[in-house]
Amino acid sequence: MKLLCVGLNWKTPVKIREQLSFDAEEAQGVLAKLQDRFPNAEFAVLSTCNRTEIYSAEPTQESSIGVEGLCEFFAEVKNQPLSEFYDYLYLHEDAGTALHLFNVASGLDSLILGEAQILGQVKIAYQQAIDCRTIGKILHPLFQRALGVAKRVHTETSLAKGRLSIASAAIDYLRGVFETFSDKRVLVIGAGKMAELVMVHLRELEPGRVEICNRTEAPALDLAQRMGGHYRPMAELHQALADADIVVSSTGAEEPIVKSADFAKLMEQRRSRWLAVIDIAVPRDFDPAIADFDNVWLWNIDDLEKVRYKTIRSRERELDHALKIIDHETAAFEATMAIKQSGPVIGRLEAGYQEIIEQELDWLLPQLNGLPEDQKEKIRYFAHRLKNKFLHPPKAALRAQAHAGEHHGLLDAFRKLFGLET
Repeated sequence: MKLLCVGLNWKTPVKIREQLSFDAEEAQGVLAKLQDRFPNAEFAVLSTCNRTEIYSAEPTQESSIGVEGLCEFFAEVKNQPLSEFYDYLYLHEDAGTALHLFNVASGLDSLILGEAQILGQVKIAYQQAIDCRTIGKILHPLFQRALGVAKRVHTETSLAKGRLSIASAAIDYLRGVFETFSDKRVLVIGAGKMAELVMVHLRELEPGRVEICNRTEAPALDLAQRMGGHYRPMAELHQALADADIVVSSTGAEEPIVKSADFAKLMEQRRSRWLAVIDIAVPRDFDPAIADFDNVWLWNIDDLEKVRYKTIRSRERELDHALKIIDHETAAFEATMAIKQSGPVIGRLEAGYQEIIEQELDWLLPQLNGLPEDQKEKIRYFAHRLKNKFLHPPKAALRAQAHAGEHHGLLDAFRKLFGLET
């Protein structure tokens, strides 16, 4: 059995990744070309915004493709000189391929350690290979095992727990303040990229109403339309703050847009209603002194960054546990596949000896005229016992080597010594 993987990931400059990525339709075409060129091999293609990988498998240790052949195919199908991206490629063989796929599916090879999205992308790649009929007795169990390993890592460790983005950490803060959100009014100040990210996460909370307040009307209207919010002119900011239960602010202002003295006037209108303010602007949009008002929670970018850092540290502590799981699963997969490889060889060896026994018995028994049938049966039984005695040591050695992952040399020797090449 020969397993290969050629690919690149988020560590490769985005310009190179863009040139070498495949969309779903392209990936299907690549699988078809690979199968046409190498009909005895199995293939799968995993392509996301952060990685592109080609997996191949063949039943014999001698590969008809080879790592270099897979690299050259990669360059050919993308019409790019191999020399321009070869140094960015990583190359894996055999157990290294299984180890890599298990790491990828579990989120250990991702830009964000432990991210779960890649698992869904691995499932899609696996299903695509099934649909294109380019996957068989080797890659089937490999990908199935990868999905199982990822599930085990996510279940037995805390690697995927906690928020790693500022926007998602902000949502966690809000969950700690309010029990329900269907009756809450949210005010988003600013209409830039960060504001959009926050609004994506705000959908999880299903608030009663979301308003967007921005100095420039067009981007605020566009964001409101795409995210299901309502535009509110900047001139109405004071009233919008008085109406809000939750405020998320992310403008590019050079000084606070809400000062402590102005906020004091709002408190009379609010009538002691609680207000949660998440200020993710740099410089800050809200005067830090606002945190001293009663019934007000105020968090800034530093507070959210502390949560994010804590999550990263927590995931790093779980990494060793996850790696041990993956190492164990890789060894188990390799042993399982080795035993499967050894099975047909042992089967052919037994069949060959059985054929010799039958031939010799067909020669011997007719010469034993007058010998009772029960005595002939004992001769047959003796011949079978002798066969089993002879075959037990080599069979046991082959199985032991398969469990240890060191079976290839012995397997090849068996094929040659006993004429099992076909």
